[in-house]
Amino acid sequence: MNIFVELTNPVHGGEGWELGEVLWSPCASSWNIMKLPKEGDLVIHSVKGSKEGKNHRFWGISFVSSAYTIVHVAPPIPGKWGGYETYYRIPLIGYHEFEEKKRVEDFLSEYREFLIEITKQRSFYTEENNIFKTAQKYLALVSDELFNKLKEFLNIDLDSMDVESKTSIRVGDEEESTTRDEDGQTTRVSSVINRIVRDTKIVRELKKEYDGKCQICGEQIILPSEKKYSEGHHLKKLGGIHQGPDIKSNIIILCPNHHVEFDYGIIAIEPTTGKIIHINTDNLFHGKDLAYSRTDLNPNFIKYHYNEIFGK
Repeated sequence: MNIFVELTNPVHGGEGWELGEVLWSPCASSWNIMKLPKEGDLVIHSVKGSKEGKNHRFWGISFVSSAYTIVHVAPPIPGKWGGYETYYRIPLIGYHEFEEKKRVEDFLSEYREFLIEITKQRSFYTEENNIFKTAQKYLALVSDELFNKLKEFLNIDLDSMDVESKTSIRVGDEEESTTRDEDGQTTRVSSVINRIVRDTKIVRELKKEYDGKCQICGEQIILPSEKKYSEGHHLKKLGGIHQGPDIKSNIIILCPNHHVEFDYGIIAIEPTTGKIIHINTDNLFHGKDLAYSRTDLNPNFIKYHYNEIFGK
């Protein structure tokens, strides 16, 4: 098993590309390290706390689900990595968030003497005159001896982690073809891989209970087969850093349009009034009541979506 440290920011790419769900980068020679992670490898996530890149904190760990693919769809929020034609994308599973988000700088200070001994190794830090700082890079390989120190510092107990129970299930159409990367190697390419639609047993039960009606507009989509189509939205998302539960009180039934708007923080339920709120105050549904009420929705999940996702 190889160990990697990801040095990233809280946004991480946006919906479907979030912290703990994927590793991603542009396809370019500067990011050849993205070809290294394989199934079962471990990733320690570090998130920076300022625009200057200082105050990085160890945030959590994940496991690599499978090796990279090359995709032609950019993340919704690519930041300074926007504008590339193709991107490396590595799916992750088993995200575990650290209860205490310890500073990377504290690790570099506490284990300074050890780092001096292995100074020829280059990882998620840089060294100048025996002073260690967080490196300006995205992904770094970690040696076994360095990982042992990280386990000690972060209190990581791999034996206690149930990876399989945290696996994210991706459902939807994905067009695949093959291409050649910069080294001339044949690589699987995913042309459509942007939204995650989860259709769990509980979601299916709610769709049946509310007759497939969107809770925002009240509309039903009737397919040629006369079946009704709708989607379940988890107010506190299941994946990435959110780790919401798959329970009825966390799920609302929506049409595809309003599901996209909830995913991207365009629309929400105002926690105090229970009315619909939209970032565009001229929107038809802004300030309106929900199409139907539900007493089983947990107000904490409504508040979570409003505070953590809406308008972000």
